[in-house]
Amino acid sequence: MGELDKTILSASCSKTKPPTFRSWSLSGEIIRVTCDDDLTLEWLKTKVPTLKTWEGATLAVLRINELPKLTKASLWIPGEAQADLDEKKVVLRRLEGQNPNLHLAKWCTFHHEIKKDPRGHLFAFGIGDEDMGTLKAKSMRMSYAFISLIIRPKVEKEAEPGPSEDSLVKDSLPT
Repeated sequence: MGELDKTILSASCSKTKPPTFRSWSLSGEIIRVTCDDDLTLEWLKTKVPTLKTWEGATLAVLRINELPKLTKASLWIPGEAQADLDEKKVVLRRLEGQNPNLHLAKWCTFHHEIKKDPRGHLFAFGIGDEDMGTLKAKSMRMSYAFISLIIRPKVEKEAEPGPSEDSLVKDSLPT
């Protein structure tokens, strides 16, 4: 974001209309930027390919309706867990290596936490439809070390029926 910020500042000092944005947020590994107008979107499309990225990163500019639909799912991996950033990479590499039919590199890691009691790793992933189909065919099971893990998709709750508007009005009338 720092390099993009410098580019925006230099554009705002030029005589052309500078790009303007409504907001930005980081959701897992997705940087979501809301542009004010189509001119800013087109400007962003020309600047993003010129940015230097970090190892393993791929940047693309997409409209919101072009983003892949992801299912949120949690995964608990029991066992020894150290507060080491490299350990997260090792865990993900092992998951990927032992589950070659899944495309973990395309998953979005929304959250990773190392728990102490009980010891283990807690992950929250965003998973694409193709891999969700593969997981469902395997009863949501993944291999890890010498055990089988169950990945749990988030279940969307349906809105519970509440009192009707009429009953709310009647309940508020004095008796």
